Amino acid sequence: MAPGWARPVVPLRHLAQRVIELKPLPDLAESLEIARTEQVGYTTEQPGSTPATLGSGESGESGESA
Repeated sequence: MAPGWARPVVPLRHLAQRVIELKPLPDLAESLEIARTEQVGYTTEQPGSTPATLGSGESGESGESA
């Protein structure tokens, strides 16, 4: 829930977002190329985790399946 003072600002937020979206992004092409080639892990490794257990719901410590 937003504070009461935010109510009159909300319509301006939409306008400001449109203006910012129109601004050219000079590094966008380079950033997208990096994102396409980057290999990232989508989970945080935990103690006892292995590549086989990451994202599987198993902790890797108990040996039981989730």
